Amino acid sequence: MSDSIYYQLIQDGRTLSEASAISFTTDQNAPGWKVSKATPGTHSGVLTPVIWQKSKTVADEYSSLRLDFNSQLSIEWRVFNNGIAWRWINNSTKAYKVIDEQSYAKPGPGG
Repeated sequence: MSDSIYYQLIQDGRTLSEASAISFTTDQNAPGWKVSKATPGTHSGVLTPVIWQKSKTVADEYSSLRLDFNSQLSIEWRVFNNGIAWRWINNSTKAYKVIDEQSYAKPGPGG
């Protein structure tokens, strides 16, 4: 098992990001990333910005993928029309200390 999660971004056959790594280590989670459940989804909503901008509302539309790991951690990916985001989720009720978090992106030829 690896100490990182690797991802690649491809859109319409163009490689936007080569294999890139992210990782998250706490004093509670075991090493390795064994997926226990994968949940894809979509979201379509409207946000009302707090800070002034040209429009009063903003479309909030994305596709998502949540990966639950045996280590009580999950990661949720969100893919928007103009970018990606991810967030870590702690599914444990215990307090924990973040030891390390890393993110490495390697742009591809189409990115």
